[in-house]
Amino acid sequence: MGNVRFRMAARCEAAGRPDNEDNYHANDNLHDDQWGFTTDREVELSAEGALLVVADGMGGMNAGEVASAIAIEVIKKWFSSEKLTKKARSSPASIKQHIRRAIQAADRAIKTESAADKNKRGMGSTIVLAWLTGEKVYVGWCGDSRAYRFNPVDGLIQLSHDHSYVQSLVDTGQLTPDLAFDFPDNNIITRSLGDTHEKANPDIREFPLREGDILLLCSDGLSGVLRDRDIEKVISENTYSLEAVRDALWNTSCEAGWNDNVTLALCQIISVEQQSSEEAQPHDIKPTGIDCRKKRKSKKWVEYLLFLLLGIATGGSLCAYFFFEVKPAGTEKVRQEEPATEQTALSHQIDSLLNACDSLSGKITAIRDSLKMSEKINRGLREETRQLKEKSEERLSEPSEKEQKVTENIEGNESENEN
Repeated sequence: MGNVRFRMAARCEAAGRPDNEDNYHANDNLHDDQWGFTTDREVELSAEGALLVVADGMGGMNAGEVASAIAIEVIKKWFSSEKLTKKARSSPASIKQHIRRAIQAADRAIKTESAADKNKRGMGSTIVLAWLTGEKVYVGWCGDSRAYRFNPVDGLIQLSHDHSYVQSLVDTGQLTPDLAFDFPDNNIITRSLGDTHEKANPDIREFPLREGDILLLCSDGLSGVLRDRDIEKVISENTYSLEAVRDALWNTSCEAGWNDNVTLALCQIISVEQQSSEEAQPHDIKPTGIDCRKKRKSKKWVEYLLFLLLGIATGGSLCAYFFFEVKPAGTEKVRQEEPATEQTALSHQIDSLLNACDSLSGKITAIRDSLKMSEKINRGLREETRQLKEKSEERLSEPSEKEQKVTENIEGNESENEN
């Protein structure tokens, strides 16, 4: 593994709301179970790596705060040094599987707590995490909390893809990305932790780490008030310090009129040193024992052999040329080229069909998410209607204070008349 040096910064507060339902955590050394980091401290990446995670709770009252806190605590357990075995870190597939299992464990824990306490029913949370390991970062998410990467060369790129109703409209071409920013119902999400109707289904992607990268994880309290171009401008003007980036993003979102909790977690890659070919070899490989002189001789024999093969190939090509050119008809060459041309055309058609299938598959997924979201909204409306109906029936069945007083007066008058 090459040497990767980085630094971190973060902030999480209620911001535009009286209560804070966001939660986050960061650890710049997963080899050490003492979770935490020091702002702007330069650290070398350990074998286990480093982690940033942000969760945005939903459910109102204390429920949203509880859901996001549960998500963070479960993720911390899954990224303890005990859980991060060599097997879990052995390949990109095993790393992604570990992230998936961690997020789904958080989903189950939220559902268990929700079922045990009626006051917390319906609570849920988004989640986005970034695991730096080796020379890559693996990003996993459920919901609309986002992961970005800024680099001076490429600018700002969104690494995650929102699981939201508005994003599904963009994916199906019903809405432009620019209009999506101010579109109503942009807080309706299609995937989350704690959804009792389906198992959490996170998306996970991997990206190479490059010198100068700044990773940003945030809740929609930030990305909902600052457009991507505004975030890019703020970061590009403050790359000398992550504390400066953090404070500038915070102040800019405040000035933009935040109306939600705001959480942001940052990681800047200071350097990425690639391994040399010698370092990449395992240390237990024994030397071959072939000295340099034998290698040079072997190299010469290889060169002679290549020249000989080249000569044979050239001679063969000339013979074939003269043989085919002498033939008077000249039709065989054309016939030999026609199948290749047809094959190329067929290949292009197949590629076009495959691309169309990929595009259609993406649109079908987006439509499916939209239908799921509509179903959730309808269920919620039916539940509210049922509750209102029950309350109305209770009120109708119980006489009002006025009615009680009138009844009492009538009964009193009747008793007086009898007397």
